[in-house]
Amino acid sequence: MKRLPLLLVTVLLVVFPLWGANSKLLAPGLYQVTSLKGGNVLFYVGSSGVAVVDSGTAPAEGKTVVDEIRSVTDKPILYLFLTHGHPDHVQGACAFPEGTLVVGSQGLDKALLAMEKARQALPARIREQRETVERLRKENAQGILAEEKRLQDLLEEEKEYGQSPIPLPELLVEGRITLSLGDRNVEFLSASPSHTSDSGVVLFPSINALHTGDLVFSGIYPYFDFEGGCDSAGWIAQLKKLQAWSPRLVIPGHGDLGGAEILQAQATLLEELRREVLSARERGLSREEAIKSIRTLPSDKGLRWPEILPRAVDAVYREMDRKTTAP
Repeated sequence: MKRLPLLLVTVLLVVFPLWGANSKLLAPGLYQVTSLKGGNVLFYVGSSGVAVVDSGTAPAEGKTVVDEIRSVTDKPILYLFLTHGHPDHVQGACAFPEGTLVVGSQGLDKALLAMEKARQALPARIREQRETVERLRKENAQGILAEEKRLQDLLEEEKEYGQSPIPLPELLVEGRITLSLGDRNVEFLSASPSHTSDSGVVLFPSINALHTGDLVFSGIYPYFDFEGGCDSAGWIAQLKKLQAWSPRLVIPGHGDLGGAEILQAQATLLEELRREVLSARERGLSREEAIKSIRTLPSDKGLRWPEILPRAVDAVYREMDRKTTAP
């Protein structure tokens, strides 16, 4: 095998460092931020600036992302693509510098406004929960451990929300948009309905890479959010569209990176889930009975987070109810 000249290797490492303290190079200009608790976060460096996909679970993680970008390049952060409105993907956005253009699908603004309303209500909820815990302690009453746990959960939620509101998207996309980083383009595509009613994906055409947001959970049971507009039939249809592009590198919302095969694996699991739920309905099972009866799927061997399956069955059953009763 031919070796690259030492000078060329040196130049490549200067232009595209292999990693910073918390990131690794996936393809020319494309980095994954590592050591985050939530979903897979990327940044893409072009000649005129940087694009970022998702922001981490909390303001502290957003700061980690920004710091990591700064360890690789001093170019401005031009775009922050938020793939959908779940907290583990958007709560780091408040740590990004002013002037960053926040981009998302139609409906993302509504999800973030609801999140901001919940953030503003947290201090009052924490105060009430503290009063409940103090009263139970004085009374030496039963249930104190559960109430203390509820208080700790609220305090953790407050930490994840932070003190600053999540910036609302300035650019809401319905369809497809191409944005420039100088010598490279980035494409954002609305992909709803699917995992949520405000989902989108990010395509890096020059390196044939795709960040799917939570349309793909690789090696993990997918999370279902019925209230957030989850639509399993639409989800499968969107995955089929993505497969038609034959991406070389696929970065899922959660889990291990792969190629186009992880798009197919996700579609197969969703199709199996829909068949099982439809079969339960045809046998006259109620939603609660279906949840109890569907304990596994043919292709779920080795998937992490199996405790999500009952939630998935519940969401798909309710989705089918909704579509059956729709005018």
